[in-house]
Amino acid sequence: MKRIARQLLRTPAEPKTTFTVGTVGGGTSVNTIAGDAKMQIDMRSNDMASLLALEKQVLDTLPAAVAEENARWGADTPSKQVGFTTKLIGDRPAGETTPSARIVQAALASLAAFGGGAPLLSGSSTDANVPMSLGIPAIIVGGGGESLGWHTRDEWFDPKDQWKGAQQSLTTILPGRRARCGRADSSNSRWTLRRRARRHSKNRAATRRSSNTRAPTARLR
Repeated sequence: MKRIARQLLRTPAEPKTTFTVGTVGGGTSVNTIAGDAKMQIDMRSNDMASLLALEKQVLDTLPAAVAEENARWGADTPSKQVGFTTKLIGDRPAGETTPSARIVQAALASLAAFGGGAPLLSGSSTDANVPMSLGIPAIIVGGGGESLGWHTRDEWFDPKDQWKGAQQSLTTILPGRRARCGRADSSNSRWTLRRRARRHSKNRAATRRSSNTRAPTARLR
């Protein structure tokens, strides 16, 4: 981790690319010299080339970090030296569904029928990644309700008016029924990028782009 921090890794704002050290652990008890240590790193990007470039930067820090640690303690024999291994524990491919795709247009039309306001088309890492990566048009829409604090210990979800999200989703896949649904009070309904509902300033639409996700784990031994 120290080596990663020293490298001052910078990720591009566009295409959006991020990484985080999600877990760190090791040892067997508080008063035992740890025999190993490990960390798990999550890396994401809307662009595969940017993701692979970030992954290379992160993994390139490991040999240097191990060499530095061995030099620090004068470990000059294999029995005294630390080493490392890496393992890919997650690899979610990505793709893109164009705004002109029928499924996107159906979602936008359904949102408009409910008075959903201006749509927001953006990307995230979801179950739609796989079909998108295979060239199959796909989107993710929310299930209604409100939430905040995503991916933190303070994440919360309020199911109030959750039925509105389901109603809009159903209308999307039954386009012939839209004219009969009329308009609804959609001030609290949500179209989001996540399976868990996500709060926006007004009703928003579905996604057209998915995020690549790779999560290697590094272990020192």
